[in-house]
Amino acid sequence: RCGGSAGVDMIHVARGRLDAYFEVGIYPWDVCAGAVIVEEAAGVCLDTMGGDFDLSSRRILVASSPKLAQQVAGILQRQRYDTVDAENYESEGFGDSKKR
Repeated sequence: RCGGSAGVDMIHVARGRLDAYFEVGIYPWDVCAGAVIVEEAAGVCLDTMGGDFDLSSRRILVASSPKLAQQVAGILQRQRYDTVDAENYESEGFGDSKKR
């Protein structure tokens, strides 16, 4: 669920109102300030696949702890949340447009 802009959702994680937040297809200017705030509040910013956060990847996973971040990344990996390309969501109920 999205409660506002990416920056607002990231700040909710930083202040403990949310445990985690992720987004795919986001632009660097939407998350760069939020990433600094989350990390200063001892939160974690990762790629949605569990790797290092890279502004140019257009993917972000923010969590209140490294353990939670890796748990959420594992779920996102299984659901293939790594790109905004529709053809990437062909498994487990994500987009069956090619099957029609």
